[in-house]
Amino acid sequence: MSVKSRLAGDIVSFVRQSARGLKWLRRNHAALTALSTFFLALITFLLAQIASRQNHLTETVQRAWLSPTQWTLYERPDPTQPFVVAHQFQYDTDVMVALNFTNSGHSPALCVQYTEPVLTFGEEFPKGDGSLLSNSGVSIFPDRGISFDAKQTYRLTREVARAFKRPGLYVRATIYYDDAFGCRHHTTACQVIEPGAGHFGYCGLGDPVDPPDRCEPHQCNP
Repeated sequence: MSVKSRLAGDIVSFVRQSARGLKWLRRNHAALTALSTFFLALITFLLAQIASRQNHLTETVQRAWLSPTQWTLYERPDPTQPFVVAHQFQYDTDVMVALNFTNSGHSPALCVQYTEPVLTFGEEFPKGDGSLLSNSGVSIFPDRGISFDAKQTYRLTREVARAFKRPGLYVRATIYYDDAFGCRHHTTACQVIEPGAGHFGYCGLGDPVDPPDRCEPHQCNP
């Protein structure tokens, strides 16, 4: 068979196969259209999910984060004198606590509120918060903080301390704030100082915060 004959046969075969393919496309046009629409919708959905995750990651990195920093113990051995910074938690002297929270995030914390700090003495941290104090006009910028005093004071006696194996003064408070993306957050902090100690340590409670993917209704408009 000559080259021309083989080439002509190939062309005829190609035309016939193309015709069959066109007939198949006409018969299955609706199914192919539906399949194409499905894949386009799937791709659109996946792209939207990727964009949402990227936005959430950006907000998580850029949002405000309020965390407790070193809390300060003040003492007043003489009730007629003002409080001064205490170097140790001592017996038979009035003590009070100043709480500090710092914004370690990258945007301001807005509409800040906090609970009345709760002071208890014993071997367990407080289970609940004090009343919520109205302070919603305060904003805390990155690397800045807020400090507030516990109005409650405490005087430790040796008789009280002997009732516990390892007693300590526990202080607990919760701070609430909005981020710049319209979500409400909170941090619950608890710290403890033992008799004779010079600084606070963290309770077994730790410092629980709301989950990063949680967004409570905000209290103000950023």
